[in-house]
Amino acid sequence: MGLDTVELIMEFENHFKIHFKDEDIQKVSRVGEVSNLICQMIDVTSENKEELDSLYITFQNYFGHHIQLTDKISNYLQVNNFQKLSDFLNLKIKNFTNLLKYVFLDYHFIKWEELTVEEFINAILITNCKHLFDNNSPKTQYQVYLIIGSIILDRIGCPVYDIQPYASITKDLRID
Repeated sequence: MGLDTVELIMEFENHFKIHFKDEDIQKVSRVGEVSNLICQMIDVTSENKEELDSLYITFQNYFGHHIQLTDKISNYLQVNNFQKLSDFLNLKIKNFTNLLKYVFLDYHFIKWEELTVEEFINAILITNCKHLFDNNSPKTQYQVYLIIGSIILDRIGCPVYDIQPYASITKDLRID
């Protein structure tokens, strides 16, 4: 386990006021697994994804009701239209074109053409979660995931679009 990983674990422990057992933390390798472990430790059981559902409804109003969570966002949004959508949603959106340095360094895990609407919404909510709900008292498993994503984004600075539940912390996010 590298220094970045240890620091990230300590950040999770501090934020959620928990302490991981070594054997538990060694069993997890994906963002969603860390989220599930923390949910068990802080006794959060609700699977409600109110933030995702709410933003998805707004996306349907903006793009049309035919848009599905599994659709590719690139079918609806060009990389130069981020500001217009950001203004409509009144939320900060990380412009994919700002991530070209990661693509150049072969760091970026998710390719823009492959990014689904759900993954795009996850990234928007991770970017804005500090302003959307009380991060000190998460009520749902999804809120825990968003907080974890926000901590990873702040601490490590990897591309927000890569911070998905199925992403490997070491392989995909390249956190050593």
